Amino acid sequence: GARVGFGTLLRFHFVGLFFQLVLPASSGTDLVKGAYLSRTTGKEQAFASVIMGRIVGLAVLVVFALALYLLQPGVFSGSADIGQHFIGALLGVGVLLLLFVLKADVWLLRTLPQGMRGNAVYRFLDGLQQALVKYRTRYLYLLPCTIASLGIVICMVLVHLFLFYAMGVTDVSLRYLCFAVPIVLIATMVPVSINGLGVREALYFYFFSGSIAMHEQVLAFSVLKIAMLVIPSLLGGGVYL
Repeated sequence: GARVGFGTLLRFHFVGLFFQLVLPASSGTDLVKGAYLSRTTGKEQAFASVIMGRIVGLAVLVVFALALYLLQPGVFSGSADIGQHFIGALLGVGVLLLLFVLKADVWLLRTLPQGMRGNAVYRFLDGLQQALVKYRTRYLYLLPCTIASLGIVICMVLVHLFLFYAMGVTDVSLRYLCFAVPIVLIATMVPVSINGLGVREALYFYFFSGSIAMHEQVLAFSVLKIAMLVIPSLLGGGVYL
């Protein structure tokens, strides 16, 4: 595959964060990163790498949350409804990932009407699918990406934990956060609001209000978390300019 320097990738990442302020969901930045990356590689290779990065990250979130729930089923003592509602959602996401592993994208490409075959859109999708196939035969190359994604998830959980501690909320279960935080991260990938705004805060209230902190504290927590997202995004604006 194409080789791109770390500095270049880091710059594209920050530019993506900047545009994330106005794009749908946290995954909206993938379009920007793919567009910039395509300047140094082919479009198909660029978007395939972005898609695979998102798939690996999503898989790590699902496995992390499910493993925590299966190993610690009592983590929702007194809040059994949370487990019932969200385990089903996690399994649904897992099924989608399994379909990708089983090459559902190949089947979908073949189902396109004959009239579409040969036009620019079909050629791009065909090239994208061929680029994705390379990742299926080179699983070892995805191992560093998987380890990095796991590290990011753990860091995100710790950020939530220490942010609560900084607010004086010390009665926080780390096991509880290990399940709740991945759910929040997955939900904000769904393109239903700008940068996941509203979705993230609603889930914070669902998970944390009453069980961890008072309503006012959860609201303050949400505002601080938004600020933590905006600051690096503004730094990305400086990189873009």
